[in-house]
Amino acid sequence: MEILEILIEGIKYALPAVIVLLVVKYMNDSSLKKQHLDQNMLMKNELLKQHMPMKVSAYERAVLYLERISPQNILMRMSGTVSTAQELHAELMHEIRSEYEHNIAQQIYISPQAWLALIKAKEEMMTIINVSMSEMEPESSALDLSKRIVEKCANLKEFSTQKAIFLLKSEVQAIFKV
Repeated sequence: MEILEILIEGIKYALPAVIVLLVVKYMNDSSLKKQHLDQNMLMKNELLKQHMPMKVSAYERAVLYLERISPQNILMRMSGTVSTAQELHAELMHEIRSEYEHNIAQQIYISPQAWLALIKAKEEMMTIINVSMSEMEPESSALDLSKRIVEKCANLKEFSTQKAIFLLKSEVQAIFKV
């Protein structure tokens, strides 16, 4: 019986020690996990502080691009620079493409849906210009082409530049809602 008594005595001392050890380990793991989560949160907040101005700037530039290629604005800017429809057509297409290329990196910060809306608006505007030009006589003036473009745009229920601008604005507003 001596061995049994020694074993029971050993268990009396070892069991509480094992229980205390497990509790300490659990508390230590919980503390480390909480500390890790807190550090991750701080890093995310810091990254967000640095990233947010670039994101907002990208949305601003995208809206500016869409405003610049909208029919009334682009035609107003190009109206006095050329005299023939062919020249105006070439200038309009060049302006839309170069503005797009200048802003292409903004897609990094903008949602894929918003970027696709921007591309759709660009493509729609280019299509309207191309179709309008195809309906012109070779000797048509820049003013004639401008009028045709405005007519085509007036016939649309909703122009894609305005839809894209609305989407961009709503996404920016959603960013700032907490």
